[in-house]
Amino acid sequence: MITADGTRESVHAFAQAVRDALADLPADEVDELTDGLEADLTERADEVGGTDAFGDPTLYADELRASAGLPPRSETPRRSIARELRAAIVASSAALANRLRANPLASWLLDIAVALRPLWWAARGWAVWQLVTLVVWHTSYGLIPVYESVSANAGQWLILLALVIVSVQWGRGRWLPRRWAPALTVLANVGTVLVILPVAAFAVNDSHASYVYASSAESQPAATGLYSSGQQVFNIYAYGADGQPLDNVRLYDQDGHPLYTVPDPSSASAFTVSDNGNAYDTTRSPLADGLLGWAVYPLANSGGSTPPAPYAHVQPLSGSASATPTPTPTPRATPTPTPTPSGAHG
Repeated sequence: MITADGTRESVHAFAQAVRDALADLPADEVDELTDGLEADLTERADEVGGTDAFGDPTLYADELRASAGLPPRSETPRRSIARELRAAIVASSAALANRLRANPLASWLLDIAVALRPLWWAARGWAVWQLVTLVVWHTSYGLIPVYESVSANAGQWLILLALVIVSVQWGRGRWLPRRWAPALTVLANVGTVLVILPVAAFAVNDSHASYVYASSAESQPAATGLYSSGQQVFNIYAYGADGQPLDNVRLYDQDGHPLYTVPDPSSASAFTVSDNGNAYDTTRSPLADGLLGWAVYPLANSGGSTPPAPYAHVQPLSGSASATPTPTPTPRATPTPTPTPSGAHG
């Protein structure tokens, strides 16, 4: 019994030749006459031992015409360059397959290639997706779309999946006009062979660059200390509602954690900081033990003195008790009694 892989190319070439002999008919009539033709030919090839017993494909086509009650083929059919090119491609492919089958090693490799055709169909769709992203979006999403935003990745996954499905269906002989299927398949495969290596190299390079960037971002140590608008804060000066500086102020965040301006308050008892080009050694407050001494502001320098505040005082807060002076009451005059003259009493 001849295997399907061993006769597939010959059966396909014979069926295509039959369709070419019916090319003078409308496309829908050709499809109706040849529907299921390859399956029937494969079954007959198993019975008779190959496709040589089929005879002339033109005579086979004439039998199909006669059985359907259609007129004979025109003696002077219209010449079609596209049809001739399609027939030449099919005939060349069949001849090449037959020559390869004559060599045991080549036949074995061809059987493996036939078995791996679904993978090639998927790779063809992937290559088309790479070209679409480069032409439309002027970028690459890597080997697979995982290096962009979630919305962009979802859209690219849908496009990739759609193109792979179309490529697989074409490879299976679906979703493509039968009269053009062999020629378009050959052209698509040749184009894929030409572009798949360049786009794969570009995608691998883009994926590597994205991985290196992500890895470097993850390995970058987190900023330590206290920052304001991107600038590191080395010391804090607090002022009261009256605009006067306050000493020994303790600051905490919304979770009750002390605010530290030093990078690692547990590693040392003093730090050298540089603020606006002025370097000085700062130390924790002696009023608090351990780490809490770094959360009492303003921090003193190693000599025990506090660096001067940026302002001697600031504008008092409007509406505060210190901003509205308490009026001084006006003293009331005490009357002096008038002395009574002596001898005035009777």
